[in-house]
Amino acid sequence: MTVTIYFVRHGQSEDNLRSIWAGWKDAPLSALGLKQAAALGEAFANTPITAIFASDLKRAHSTALALHGGQPEDAKPPFTVTTGLREQHFGKAEGRPWDAAAKPEDLDVDNDIFPILTVRDEKFPEGESLNDLRERAARDVLDALLIPHIWKARGKDADETRLACVSHGLCISELCAAIVARAPDFHERLTFAGLYNTAWHCLRIGVKDETPGMATDDQMDVHAQLTIEVVKMNDSTHLDNITRNVQPEEESELREYLSGKAA
Repeated sequence: MTVTIYFVRHGQSEDNLRSIWAGWKDAPLSALGLKQAAALGEAFANTPITAIFASDLKRAHSTALALHGGQPEDAKPPFTVTTGLREQHFGKAEGRPWDAAAKPEDLDVDNDIFPILTVRDEKFPEGESLNDLRERAARDVLDALLIPHIWKARGKDADETRLACVSHGLCISELCAAIVARAPDFHERLTFAGLYNTAWHCLRIGVKDETPGMATDDQMDVHAQLTIEVVKMNDSTHLDNITRNVQPEEESELREYLSGKAA
């Protein structure tokens, strides 16, 4: 059997309204972000969640709490906070302005020139590259948190496990790519990037060639090959009645980057 996993991006943060690098910089949700998170919780009120995993950064943690709060009072799921779901760390660029006109070779820490980097192994001083982020997401989230649930679902009669990972645009994009890398039969050409605030991807994930009765923890293969079924991508229908800002997030190059489009 498979596990249904929702990969949810946080609501709009106060830093989403500024042209600065904000990965580990810990800004809270904006007024609009709080409304988005509340709408998310209402949208999932009739969808039982087995477990919620959340980034510890305020914008994602608060969004996850809204999702958790929308679950029935007598069936609140376990709530796990993990640094594994944090956004990409931009190191010396954190909180600094981004330069739309600069090229990667123009990077100058002393003069506050922080261009968008275009190569996966590039990073700002003391920060993470996209490759580093994918490695962290695979190790600390996929292997440590998701695979145990996916493995335990083998042999069950029905799809009854639903997980939610509340994180950030780049981290979700890299985490989903890490999952796809474990699914050799998955050949769809799609991108997991470009998530709107509080939008979500939904995937059903299982273990390839699963065998009923082989579901004990001591038999778990962390690196087992997976199967993937795409249920929904970038679903934001819960935001239909919420007014966007005058400048929608997807219209900014930096904000597109932070939604995962860089990956």
